[in-house]
Amino acid sequence: MINSPTFAAGHTNDNPFQRLEGCRKGESTKGLHNLKQYLQKFGYYLNHNNNNDTNFNVAAITHQNDDVFDELLEAAIKLYQLTHHIPASGSLDRATTAQMTTPRCGVPDHNLISAVMELEPDAATNKGGPNKKDYRFFKGEPKWNQNRFRYKFFRGRPPAGLKEATYKSAVARAFRSWSNVTRFAFENVDSRVLLNVDMTIAFYSRDHGDGNPFDGPKGTLAHAAQPRYGLFHLDADEKWTDNPRRKDQFDLESISLHEIGHMLGLDHSDDKSAAMYAYLDGGKTKRRLQSADIRGIKTLYKLR
Repeated sequence: MINSPTFAAGHTNDNPFQRLEGCRKGESTKGLHNLKQYLQKFGYYLNHNNNNDTNFNVAAITHQNDDVFDELLEAAIKLYQLTHHIPASGSLDRATTAQMTTPRCGVPDHNLISAVMELEPDAATNKGGPNKKDYRFFKGEPKWNQNRFRYKFFRGRPPAGLKEATYKSAVARAFRSWSNVTRFAFENVDSRVLLNVDMTIAFYSRDHGDGNPFDGPKGTLAHAAQPRYGLFHLDADEKWTDNPRRKDQFDLESISLHEIGHMLGLDHSDDKSAAMYAYLDGGKTKRRLQSADIRGIKTLYKLR
């Protein structure tokens, strides 16, 4: 299965890593294995057979289930801090754990990490910051070779109480935003149509057969595939709405806008105002494409 971008939120309360704040190298603290798994998931463990290796495939971590704060964890934390413009202390402070537990897109931060390493080859042990770029593409710059797209809502399990008209309208508005800045046209077709459909959208719960299982409330929110797979899944266990008022509610249009950007070929942006920025808190909306998003999609598809 393809590597799908995923929106993810922290578990428990507002900051599940808060109890780990102040941990330093050489200590052993219950719960550090969760932090290691988080950093591994998002690409912050490099290939430590060669510290200058810029191939950011997630490394196999033989000790990922232990609670020891070792040199590899310190290096991964420093790299995370540098990538997200946090002072690179290598220890867990409030700014770092708060950033980690903000809801975000779950595609690994490979391109952002690459920018850090280009600027500072020994980024895991030195201070610095990434070479900011407000739009990025996936490796190989995959894109569609067409301008017209047909999408449908596939079988699945929409959340109880969420009206079909609500989520269909929110997704349609997100598609329309991308259509307004490109030459693309998106048509919603009946779910019973089997052939000539480019993109499918569905709600699923837990393991749903694509290698990226959902994990219940406030975990992974959604994921979408880069071109030309056309898959967009939302976690049916979340509180979806078109009018978020609380931190446990997530805006359908905002998340759809981001995930459609991934389906069209855009990776994450460094611009916090951009739809393609990796993080978005519950209870908030981000429904307008910004300059970074627009320039990114026009550059990728060579649009004027």
